[in-house]
Amino acid sequence: MVLGVIISVPRAEKLFLLVLSILALESAHSIRFFYRHFLSGITKKSLNAFYYACSYAKVDCSGFMNVTAKIALHLIPESLKSQPVFIRFAGIEISYYEQKTFWSLCSYMVRSCKGIEMMINLINITYCGMKLLSYQDEKFSDYRDKSVQDFRFALSECIRQQVFFCYFREKHRNPNK
Repeated sequence: MVLGVIISVPRAEKLFLLVLSILALESAHSIRFFYRHFLSGITKKSLNAFYYACSYAKVDCSGFMNVTAKIALHLIPESLKSQPVFIRFAGIEISYYEQKTFWSLCSYMVRSCKGIEMMINLINITYCGMKLLSYQDEKFSDYRDKSVQDFRFALSECIRQQVFFCYFREKHRNPNK
């Protein structure tokens, strides 16, 4: 069980890696792009495994939405918990504009309609996670009022540095080197 959503561990790992690649890459046109420029360097899973995870995953994304809403509600300060809560959702035009412009949605190439739907859901989950992270972790609090792209770029840099250091450590772990 991942985030209150029933999903197999291998499939959850593949979807997590796709979310990580969405954050790590400046632009992405397809799952193949994710694989060539990021995933193949951090996992031994095949390209087809990621296509399969998107096209045939039986994931109810409402579970992710419920968890996201719970996290957002837990961020309300104690002094305001007795007050009515109004949650502002971005309009469809704003969401579509950001997905098309900043997340390269207009360029995605996926093998099936289900895969496209899964990629849209992964992008939305990633976006919500980014927005909440700046409120959950104080070291990212400077990004609360900055653009999504600024925060995404900063996270991208952090992810790529961590991947580099892990790769470097793993390659030089051999005592003979």
